[in-house]
Amino acid sequence: MPRLLVDPNEAVCPDFTSEDYAEAREAMLNETTNNKAAIAQLVTSWTATNNVDKRIWARQLQIDLDQTEEAEQGARDLQDREALQKRQEDQLAIAEERKKNRAKYQDVSEEASPITAPEIIPSYATTRLQKGQYVELWYFTNEGMAWGLNMGP
Repeated sequence: MPRLLVDPNEAVCPDFTSEDYAEAREAMLNETTNNKAAIAQLVTSWTATNNVDKRIWARQLQIDLDQTEEAEQGARDLQDREALQKRQEDQLAIAEERKKNRAKYQDVSEEASPITAPEIIPSYATTRLQKGQYVELWYFTNEGMAWGLNMGP
């Protein structure tokens, strides 16, 4: 069925008494139908056709509205899927970044700071380690560290 382009609700019944419709009236004339009856039949026919067009127009409007709603829903669904995919990609990127830079994302302990000073390896042992030379394990024991503190730098 062809699409109606003009709203039939705004259509006005033509003047069937005018000369433009004389041929249509004459075609309807016979022994039982006079000029007034022919005009009444033409008006009734136009009104019935217009009522059918009004129903078709209402159906068209409803179909257009449904299609618009479907298109809007499809656009919203697409946006939601894209947003979800972006969030997932962001979470994946953050997870990879955390894997690469574990020290950067390491949790900070809420415990109090240590009261005692950290044990420091004697400078003699540190220098040898930096040079890649052999260092006896004794320098890393409590006795060796105490010796390093007494010796001084």
